[in-house]
Amino acid sequence: PPLFVTVDVVKQFLPSWTLSLFGVLAICALSSTIDSALVGLALIWSQDIYGRYIHPRASDKQLVEQGRYVTVGVAVFAFVLAWLLQDYLSGDVLFNFAGAVASTIVGPLLLAVFWRKTSPRAVVAGVLAGLIVAIPAGLWANHGYYVLNDESMMRYVIGVAVGVPLLTTAL
Repeated sequence: PPLFVTVDVVKQFLPSWTLSLFGVLAICALSSTIDSALVGLALIWSQDIYGRYIHPRASDKQLVEQGRYVTVGVAVFAFVLAWLLQDYLSGDVLFNFAGAVASTIVGPLLLAVFWRKTSPRAVVAGVLAGLIVAIPAGLWANHGYYVLNDESMMRYVIGVAVGVPLLTTAL
C-alpha cells in the first residue's frame, strides 16, 4: 500500500495544480502545529516555572524575554537533533514514538475531568510515570526488539503509556 495515500489520491483524481495547493496546505498545518508547541513551551517556562518559582517578581518584559529565549533554544535544539538523527528517523518511527508519548496524557486527563479527587500533582506524577515507561517502550518498539507485529506492539506500548499514568494519578 502507498505510504502517502492522500497525496496519491490528489494526484490521481484531481488536476495537477491541486497537488501544489495540497502541499501548501500541509506546510501551513505543520508550521501552525510547530508554532503552537513553541508558544506553549514558552508560556509554560515563563509563567509557570520562571515567573512562579525562579523569579516571582519578574516584570512582564522579563517574562516575555524568557519566553523568547526558550522559543529560540527549543527550536535550535530540535533542528540540531533532527539534523543529527536524520539517518535514523522515518515517518513510522516518529509516528509510533509520538503516539506512545502523547498517549501518556490520556489517563490523567480523563481522571482530571471525571474524578474530583484528582490533584494537579497527581496528574503531573501520572504523566511523568507514563513518559518514563513510554519513551523506552516507544524506542524499543521502533527498533524491532519485539516478537509481535507493529500493530500489536504499538497497542501494547500505548496501553502501557495510558495505564501507568492512570494508575499513578489514581493513587
